[in-house]
Amino acid sequence: MKILKSQKGFTLVEILVVMGIIAMLSTLAVNGYLTYRRSALLDLGADNLVSQFNLMKAKATYGSGTDAKFQELKKELDVKSTTKNEGKILPEDNISKCFGLVFEKGTTNFTVNSFAVKFVNTKVWKHISQSWGYQGCEDVKTKLESINLDAQMKILSITDDKNSTFNKLVFRFLPPNGKLEAIGNVAGQDDILKAKIVKIRIGYGDNSDPEYQREINFDLSNSKAIVNKVDLKNVQTN
Repeated sequence: MKILKSQKGFTLVEILVVMGIIAMLSTLAVNGYLTYRRSALLDLGADNLVSQFNLMKAKATYGSGTDAKFQELKKELDVKSTTKNEGKILPEDNISKCFGLVFEKGTTNFTVNSFAVKFVNTKVWKHISQSWGYQGCEDVKTKLESINLDAQMKILSITDDKNSTFNKLVFRFLPPNGKLEAIGNVAGQDDILKAKIVKIRIGYGDNSDPEYQREINFDLSNSKAIVNKVDLKNVQTN
């Protein structure tokens, strides 16, 4: 008669401990992934705004594929005929344009729109400088085109290095060299800003944690933009 040896196995307590460890590691992994995903999407949103900023500057400097000047240069390069009128464009069709972005605060978030308008030399009164100056660009109100941003990305604030806060801001680039002008509402009037830096704070989702915020610094002197993480030491708590 054979004697059966007792089979070794795991006790219920050991199984529960292992299951608890697996559950804890799974939770940490999921939270880590969600944190990484939110930060990555926020960085992509910030880079998208910077890309739109650079695109408007490039269009003002070099034109776009639908502009008359671009088509004129293309024809001059492509046409091999010696006919004098070949590749010419009528003067009224060769119009320089201003390109730019409009940030405007709505009921829940800022909207971001792009525009392309004719470059004009109409004189207007400058309220801050108390002098006459050239308008430079046509009115953009009827020329706005919406820029699609991530639905979870929000523009939290727009300020400058003079501690001014804006509910509306316009970046516009003027031909022929893409000169940047930033226009904000100061004392109830729209005028060109004298500041050197404009700061746009963006966040992701409803979370107010500064870890999920970025600040885009637009240098008005050289038309460059840099994305920075928010300095936690300078964050004001409510």
